[in-house]
Amino acid sequence: MLCGNVAPLNFPVSPNGTRIAYDGLTRNLVAEADVVPCQPYTIKLKIADGFDGTLDSGVFIEKIQSDLLDVDVPLTSWDGCSDITYGVSRSVVDGNTINYTVDYSGSATLNGVIDATALPTNFSITDDGSFNFTITPDYSLINPNGDTLIVRLLGNSLCPGLPPILYDSAAIIIVPPLNIGEDEVACLNFPDPVELFPNYNYYGTYTWTVTGANPQTFIGQNFTYTPTAPGVDEVILAVDNGSGCIDRDTLIVEVFGSQVPLTIGDDQILAVGEQTVLEANQIYTSYLWEDVSGGGNTFLTNDSVFVFDATTPGQFDIKLTVFAGFPTCETSDEASIFVINNVDLGADLEVCSNDVVTLDATDPFVPPIAQVSFQWFEDGVAIDGATNVTFAAPPYVAPTDAVLVKTYRVRRTVTLTSGAQNVSEDEVVVTYYPTPVIGANDTELCGDDVVTLDATLLNENVMNYATYVWYNAASYPIPLSTNAAVDVQLGSYIVEVTTDVCFEAKLVNVTCPDQELPVNAGFRPYRISLVGTAGYNSAELTWNPTQEDQRPVYYYEIFYGFTGSVQSVRIGTSTEPRFTVTGLLNGQSYQFAVRAVYKMNNEREVRSDFSNTVFVTPSVILGTDEEKLSEKLSLYPNPNQGNFTLAWATHLGEKAEVSLLNLAGQQIAPAATLQNGETMSFQTLPNGLYIVVVKLGDTVLKQKVSIVR
Repeated sequence: MLCGNVAPLNFPVSPNGTRIAYDGLTRNLVAEADVVPCQPYTIKLKIADGFDGTLDSGVFIEKIQSDLLDVDVPLTSWDGCSDITYGVSRSVVDGNTINYTVDYSGSATLNGVIDATALPTNFSITDDGSFNFTITPDYSLINPNGDTLIVRLLGNSLCPGLPPILYDSAAIIIVPPLNIGEDEVACLNFPDPVELFPNYNYYGTYTWTVTGANPQTFIGQNFTYTPTAPGVDEVILAVDNGSGCIDRDTLIVEVFGSQVPLTIGDDQILAVGEQTVLEANQIYTSYLWEDVSGGGNTFLTNDSVFVFDATTPGQFDIKLTVFAGFPTCETSDEASIFVINNVDLGADLEVCSNDVVTLDATDPFVPPIAQVSFQWFEDGVAIDGATNVTFAAPPYVAPTDAVLVKTYRVRRTVTLTSGAQNVSEDEVVVTYYPTPVIGANDTELCGDDVVTLDATLLNENVMNYATYVWYNAASYPIPLSTNAAVDVQLGSYIVEVTTDVCFEAKLVNVTCPDQELPVNAGFRPYRISLVGTAGYNSAELTWNPTQEDQRPVYYYEIFYGFTGSVQSVRIGTSTEPRFTVTGLLNGQSYQFAVRAVYKMNNEREVRSDFSNTVFVTPSVILGTDEEKLSEKLSLYPNPNQGNFTLAWATHLGEKAEVSLLNLAGQQIAPAATLQNGETMSFQTLPNGLYIVVVKLGDTVLKQKVSIVR
């Protein structure tokens, strides 16, 4: 056979070292000659090359044989094709009988894929006869990587004295049946593709065909596809060995899920007592609703619908996991539900006409991803600029006997980043009662005479509901009388008047301008000049330390009071001519007075006249650290009847040490540890103003509370 177009790497080299390129025409030639058996022959080939001087022609001898014997044996076999057929035939008639021997070897005979004992090992052919036999592999025993069967055909020589002739041998590769695996399940909700591949890479061509929900065709050994629609796909792989032997295998891919992603909706915000329904947007085989807010999973229900009841404030993270026909085919979605308290301004209030009422709409829990806005209304009309969480209703300066009723309402709007909103409203009715106007006034008296001080109220509408308590200022708080009028001599007296709602106190002085103190005729009290300076939540009081008759001051008494009775409540003492009052509310006006106390020769304490009265309004210094801290504490309701709730910014801590002080800064109740948003109760305390001190680590917050019953 003459061959051209040989690959360059196989170019032969001539004796002189020149590479020869066979790149011309190739022709197959067959030469035949009659021969006498058992005689030696010499074959001589001559090659001529024309047209140029390059020797680039050649002869390749495929084989030299007689036509005594033709052998037909395939080189490969696999499932789906016919069994291995071995055929031997002679093509001459010479009267001879040839005995042949066949032997078998290779891995296929060792592991039982080929049972060599069941195959013929000897046969004879006379003249132009033939012999055929079939080799059937046991594919159940085949090695996953295939097995090899080696077949050798030997025959006796017709030439005397020569050994048996090896007529032919074949190495037959036996491969496993085509297999692309078991049926599979795919999920649309997970983008993992379906990956398929044959169990053996011996075949020549691979054609993959998908029919069903996701039809497509692919040519190549390994096949990957991603389903885009639910349903059932049949995947077929057809292989071809290039010689007409085709095998195929089929599997089923069941595709679950939906082309629409699972969703249970956006985040929501509810008020306590409200209800919402969460629902899967598609139908699935099973559902698992869980509350994953606390880190662990709390099972809720197995249904396509989940009803959420808002019972307590907080953030609730709800997760739905769905399963679509197969345990591993699942997907999930989450949504947060924020539950807040309905805005609550507390019970209706009854206050005195000159009281400042602070209304507070603070909620201890506000969603971190929310924006909160407020609008306050008075008697149904929006108040310009009243958009803070608290609102200070201005004092009502009423006529003597007038009662005023005001309705204050707040609208709170909480908006999440998802756009969900919750609007809550509450209102409180504030009734302003007339402040008692005490009838008793300072008077003058000398000697041992007695004068009647009558405190009967000048407010006709409330005088019938008033109670009175008189005190001698020198022995306060020991009561002197509970009548409206009292007979007294020289001295200073305090009267306290309580109506159904209001409380008022007044100092009444009975003096003799021309008479010295009876204890020591040569001594007269100080005339003290008091100065008040406003600070942040505080007032700094200073006065002149002058003295008369060289008599030293024993100590000073500092008093706080209301309009017309500033000397009603002693809030502290000082041995120095200065005193700092703390725990006050910024922007609210306070009144103070001071008097001196000294000892006479007989050790009796004698008190001077009161100083002038000073009015101090603690300043609001915006931007200071203290102001920022004060805004982080909420106390409501205020005023109250002895029960109030404390709340502070959550980043300051969960627990706090809380103390209650009087206006003199003295602790009047044991310190307590409170949670954020917890309520305190002081049912036994008398009406009055107190200071609440909240300690959160290194942070100290203060707020004034008014108890009115």
